[in-house]
Amino acid sequence: MITKSIRARLLVAFCVGSLLVIVLAVNLTYSLVKRVLYSELDHFLRDKLAYQQIAAAQTGDRIVFRLSEPLLNTMQDPGGMDFFQFRFTDGREVFRSSGLPEGVNLPNVGLIDADSSKGQDAVISITDFKADGNIDDRLNPKEQSIPIRCMGVVFEPKPLVEGNVGTNELELIKVHLVVAHNCLEIESVLSDLKSRLLQIGIICSIAALLFTALTVRNSVKPVGLISRRINDLKIGDEDESIDLKEVPLELVPIIDRLNQLLKRVAKTINQERQFTSNAAHELRNPLAALRSQVEVALSSEISSDEEYETLYNIFGLQQHMERIVSSLLLLARLDSGSQRVNSEEFPLANLIRKSWKQFFD
Repeated sequence: MITKSIRARLLVAFCVGSLLVIVLAVNLTYSLVKRVLYSELDHFLRDKLAYQQIAAAQTGDRIVFRLSEPLLNTMQDPGGMDFFQFRFTDGREVFRSSGLPEGVNLPNVGLIDADSSKGQDAVISITDFKADGNIDDRLNPKEQSIPIRCMGVVFEPKPLVEGNVGTNELELIKVHLVVAHNCLEIESVLSDLKSRLLQIGIICSIAALLFTALTVRNSVKPVGLISRRINDLKIGDEDESIDLKEVPLELVPIIDRLNQLLKRVAKTINQERQFTSNAAHELRNPLAALRSQVEVALSSEISSDEEYETLYNIFGLQQHMERIVSSLLLLARLDSGSQRVNSEEFPLANLIRKSWKQFFD
C-alpha cells in the first residue's frame, strides 16, 4: 500500500535514489580504477615482451639466451608475481620462469597477429604444497586458482652467426613467448576498494538521509500551521482569509483557491441569512392582518357552529405560522450575531416526572 504522506514519499524516493547512485558510483569508480591499473599492467607486459625477445637468440637449430638462465630468473619478481614461458609453435617448451610450477602452462595467447601484444585475462591452477603445514595439508595439497593477465607474441629470434655460416643460409625458428602477471594482489586491492567505497557511500547516505529528514520536517511545518489557521477560521465571515505571505510558494495556488472558496461560502451564508430575515419580516404583516380579520370574524355573530369551527381552525393555523415566523426572525438575529443566546440549566428530570405523573397516579 502506497502511503499518502508527502514526507514518507520524499524519504522513500531519496533512499531509492541514493541506493541507485551508490551502486552506480561504486561500479563506475571500480571500473575506471580497474581499467587504469590493467592499462598500466599491459604497458609493463609489453616492455617485458620486448626485453624477453631481445634476450632470446637462435644459433643453428637451437634457441639460446644472451643472458644466462640464472640471470633471467633474477630479473623476475622475487614474490613470484611474474611468469614467462618460451615455446616452439608446435607446443614444445624452450624455457620457463622459475616461478611457474612444473606442469602448469601459460595460455596460448598471441599466436595470431590480431591477438599479439594484447593483454588478456586468464586463470591458472597451481597446487599449493604447504611444507610448514600439518600432515593433512602436505598429503592433501589444495589447488589454487590464480587470476593472471597475460600477453603473447610469436617472433623469430635474431640468429647468432658462428664461423662462416651466413644468416641467409640459416632457417629461422619461430618462438611463441607468453608473459603473465599474477593479479591476486590487484584483485584484492580492487575488492577492498569496492567494499570501502560501499561503506563510505552507505555512511554518507545515512548522514544525508538524516539531513533530508530534518529538512523535510522543517519544510512541512507550514502545512501544520496552515491547518491550524484553517481550523481557527470563522465560516461566514468574508473578512476571514489566510495570508498568502505566510504560505510557501508551492501551496500559494491551493490557499488562494481556498480563500476564494471561503469568500463564496461566506457570501452564500450571508445571503441566506438576509433571505431568512427578509422573508420573516415580509410574512409578519400579512399574518397580523389575517389575525385581525379572524378575530373580528370570531367576535361578530356567527350563524352556524361550522363557520365558527372553521374560523377557529384558521386562527390556530395563523398562530402556528406566526410562531414559525418569530422563530425565523430569532434564527436570523442569532446567525447575524445581533442577538446572543444565554444558556442556562434546565431541570429535565422534573419535567419528565411531571409529564409521566398522570400515568402512575
